[in-house]
Amino acid sequence: MKKNIFYTVLPGVLSLALICACQTAPGKNGGARFITFSEKKSIPLTGSGEPAMMQEFNLLDLEDGDPDSALFRSLVYGGQTAKQYAAERGELYRTEYLEAKNSFRNGDEYGQSMNWYHSETVSLITESPRIRVFSKTGESFTGGAHGMREQRYFVIDRLSGRQIDTAFIIKNGAEGELTALINEALRSRMDPGSGTTLKDGGFFEETVEITENFFLDRAGMSFHWDQYEIAPYSMGPIEVSIPWKQLSALLSAEGEAIRRDLR
Repeated sequence: MKKNIFYTVLPGVLSLALICACQTAPGKNGGARFITFSEKKSIPLTGSGEPAMMQEFNLLDLEDGDPDSALFRSLVYGGQTAKQYAAERGELYRTEYLEAKNSFRNGDEYGQSMNWYHSETVSLITESPRIRVFSKTGESFTGGAHGMREQRYFVIDRLSGRQIDTAFIIKNGAEGELTALINEALRSRMDPGSGTTLKDGGFFEETVEITENFFLDRAGMSFHWDQYEIAPYSMGPIEVSIPWKQLSALLSAEGEAIRRDLR
């Protein structure tokens, strides 16, 4: 079963080998000032120091006075500050890691499968007078054949103070046309000679539905799927971009205003 690396809930305490730095940086376009929080630590499974779990957080936060700070923290950090979030997440994974010792019998060798890691990064990828777009990426290895990666995007409308969904950008009734554009973009990723349908190219279904995991930038509207969501792990994360030119006839009034704002 795929583990959701952003929302797993476990109890515990944090410790050991810590590097931490917080600083404030100015935003783009004369916007808010952003607080960066970085932390890296190694948690040994035993007193010998090996194997160990590496934890790394490189997070972004908005200062308390920013109009978007409450919404941003609610969406990305469950209402906490970046520092509070990192402390909670790190503790949860530390507890899970140390509890994994219970699956070993006395005399068993822990082996490389117990060299776990967990990292999370939050970045600002688009900022304009109208919107801000943040990316949250997590990677983890907790034993098994391979690690897992998860990426989520959060688009904030600075005018209305809400998270933007596709219905905000695309006019009512245009969902079918957007779905067609997405599926055509996915087919263009297929290897030549693999066939004409998405299933021929290795995808799970003939048609991929619109995902709400998307971001906006000057190029257009991009959609993201993690491994296993629409295709096997071996195909990796999948992302396609639809240029604004192709979207122009599908945009709502708000979507058109945002497109102009991003020029």
